[in-house]
Amino acid sequence: MAETDIESTSKPLHLAVIGGGIAGCAAASWAAAHGARVTLFNAGLPLGGSCIHVGTFPARLLMSAATDHHRSLHPRFDGIQTNAETPDWKSLQAMRRQRSDELRGHYQQFFSEHPNVELVHGRATFSDQETIYGDHRHFKPDRVLLTPGSHSLWPDISGIQDVTPLTFRTLGELSKLPESIVLLESNDVAIAYAQLLTRLGSQVTILTRRPRLLQEEHGPDIESAMTQLVEDDGIGVATDVELTEVSSHGDGVRLVGTRSSHPAHWDAESYLVVDHRQPRIEELGLDRANVELTEQGFIVIDETLQTTNPRIFAAGDAIGRNSHAYAEAYDAILAARNAILPSRTAGHSTAIPFTIYSDPQFAGVGWNEVLAKRSGFETDASTYPLEHLPAAHALGCTRGFIKLIRDRRSDHLVGARILAPHASELIMELALAVRYGLTISELATMIHPPISLGEAIARAARAFIES
Repeated sequence: MAETDIESTSKPLHLAVIGGGIAGCAAASWAAAHGARVTLFNAGLPLGGSCIHVGTFPARLLMSAATDHHRSLHPRFDGIQTNAETPDWKSLQAMRRQRSDELRGHYQQFFSEHPNVELVHGRATFSDQETIYGDHRHFKPDRVLLTPGSHSLWPDISGIQDVTPLTFRTLGELSKLPESIVLLESNDVAIAYAQLLTRLGSQVTILTRRPRLLQEEHGPDIESAMTQLVEDDGIGVATDVELTEVSSHGDGVRLVGTRSSHPAHWDAESYLVVDHRQPRIEELGLDRANVELTEQGFIVIDETLQTTNPRIFAAGDAIGRNSHAYAEAYDAILAARNAILPSRTAGHSTAIPFTIYSDPQFAGVGWNEVLAKRSGFETDASTYPLEHLPAAHALGCTRGFIKLIRDRRSDHLVGARILAPHASELIMELALAVRYGLTISELATMIHPPISLGEAIARAARAFIES
């Protein structure tokens, strides 16, 4: 049976997708293109969800603007004279909203005009194992895909109900950028925001309960490089922090707690909660649908993304498997495929790249050394510093490196990390190498354009052979 065939029914199989973020939109588009009749429910943020309206897209857009401003104050080349006025936060946010709305409009137009898609604005909830109620109607789809996203919860800190924190969403609604701001916890988007807020004139401090700035998956060398990067921009970083109280203090707030078990406090005009996120599932009525949850509150799935109700699949924030939007979109498409096609496909691709839109950017794909060894690989790594690369000098940015991780036994590339300008573009060459099983020897023979950053990939690969 061809992949585009739907299960044999008198009518096209009906898939309900609950949640119109990046994951839900990707799944709905794929399912409609493969012959399913799709009902897409969306509530809360407009189509595109957090990624388009408060997360990765705004972070990259505002980071580009902030870096332009930074370059005007700190030119990279002798002989270039520049100057810049104080950034207008309100105008930047108006531009950001306009461009996010343009992207949302593309989704809206596509789904409104697609003959196989019905777009329903409003919340959906299960009446029973087979029935969904939404927009004052009852639906009985053949299959359901849950991509409800997540929402921020305030941490358990005394006084937080009286001194309301910002979120990335409410930060964008301010008419003026705070002179100082504390970010509670960090993730990939938060690091980009910390750097862009600093470059636009705010004094930024990151507080995290973890013993390190980044998640464990990034490894100690990446941790050191990224921590040094943000600190060199003037961002304060405090790890091993436990906060116990927040209160008004002068014209701002005071955060009280401990750092490495020693009493400490931090003062700022505002503070922002970063990653206290939980699946947005409270109103779905999952108990009526016989969909079970983990102890942590995520939806239970099997390796094919099927829930404990065989008619229902789930992906995105609600399953707690990925922290990167486009990995979640990949999962959602896989879940849609498994929902509408007669076969079932398992898998969790290691070839999906991720990026932190810092300056320079940080990008990665595949395993790091620790995770690769846990999975049975015998690894070694090669790191090539940008300071040795002619292209980096031509760009006026010699900070960073390209790191390749291979399996010694097969010589296959199993992972890569890049800290460099345009790392988000460079990583795709290495994502393809991981996806299609290229060897280090093959990468070493690749010819790149002269005076290009890509040359560092071949040089890092050759270092394995020459060592």
